[in-house]
Amino acid sequence: MKPFEFENRLTIKVTPNQIHKIMDKIREKIGELKYKDSVENDNLTTFTIKKLDVVNTDTNSLSSKLENEFTQGYKEKKFLLECQEDLLSIKEALFRFNVTHNVSQKLSQIEILKHKIRYYQNFKECLVCEKNIKSALD
Repeated sequence: MKPFEFENRLTIKVTPNQIHKIMDKIREKIGELKYKDSVENDNLTTFTIKKLDVVNTDTNSLSSKLENEFTQGYKEKKFLLECQEDLLSIKEALFRFNVTHNVSQKLSQIEILKHKIRYYQNFKECLVCEKNIKSALD
């Protein structure tokens, strides 16, 4: 894994429902990585070495330990960047899909129909009440 080389993008076909599930998983992973990043030192080039480590370990193992810390840090930061980039590109694709297929208009129509259904249900209940009142008064 090289710090400045990113993987080629894959193109896959998914449904809008699958897109939302994928976005939720990516957001969850971004949250985990950001939390881990905030807990640990944000600077990749600052290391903490204890005196005991310097005295008890040889230079090669200390150097490899620091190298491993650095490598792990930049891999996590790179993965965070890739996740954020993926999330944005997925959002753009979902937006394009919604515009192309008039999803917003269809959702608005569904909402209007729900209101109409509630209205007719209430109206039906009123008619039933009215019949009961008329029969009780006769």
